[in-house]
Amino acid sequence: ASPAGQPWFARYFPGELLLGDAASRDAALHSVQACIPHKTVLPTGVDSIATGADWTYGPATVVAWERERNGDDFVYDLRIEDAHGRLCERWEGLRLHAVAPIDAPSPWPAALLVPYFERRLAELFPVAHMQISFTRDGDEGGNGLLHRPDGKPEAAVNPRVHVSRSHAGTIILEVRSQEPVGCDVEPFAGRNQADWQGLLGPQSFSLAQTIAKESKIPLDWAATQVWALKEALRKNGTGLDEHLHLEKQFADGWAVLSRGCVRAALLHTFIHDSEAGFAFAFVSRRPQ
Repeated sequence: ASPAGQPWFARYFPGELLLGDAASRDAALHSVQACIPHKTVLPTGVDSIATGADWTYGPATVVAWERERNGDDFVYDLRIEDAHGRLCERWEGLRLHAVAPIDAPSPWPAALLVPYFERRLAELFPVAHMQISFTRDGDEGGNGLLHRPDGKPEAAVNPRVHVSRSHAGTIILEVRSQEPVGCDVEPFAGRNQADWQGLLGPQSFSLAQTIAKESKIPLDWAATQVWALKEALRKNGTGLDEHLHLEKQFADGWAVLSRGCVRAALLHTFIHDSEAGFAFAFVSRRPQ
């Protein structure tokens, strides 16, 4: 948006800005934060900035490409366009450093869930390289998928890419990976303990109780996560009787489970503009 007009210097200094409005460039820097939504990033340098039209006093669009990542250090290229789509400025080699974690918002803005999921899953499953899509009915357009006779989706362009999809109301979650994957999203369901035990079975219900106790969340939330896990295991091609062991629970709501070549990650969270909370499950199986 257009910056608010305000003086930058003391009244006895000239007020002209020879290189444009500094707040607009600061906003361009801050826009990259949306690509790394779970960590605060600060700029440490830039290789070059090629200035163009006087865009800093009007609305603009910033497009950022991540060129490199090494731990908490990132390198980005930026393209800044004015309201008419004309290239105004190009930054090359913008260096950013992640300095601290960010508390997860509640509820999450839906637009930030894709980069958030991809970042956290890359940290939890470094070799899976999961690509996430999160859309609502009517927003996805052509998704380049075919469906096998058993109903399982696969990528039309490259059948070797494994695909898993899940629907929850109007929400559509999709995961693609070079390894067999499964995903599921479920709205929190309210049931009594007997119903959950009958639905999940004794071992899975015990897992739900453990997650609820250690995460200090309602049993319904934890049980819905375990139900989502069972669905993701099925889509991954892993037997429903595969009982994974709880490895670790994180303060941001993630839980990691594993057994053999199978790893899973669970999350409970809320999404803006959705009344219900949701349980997410992601499963990756490395070929033996």
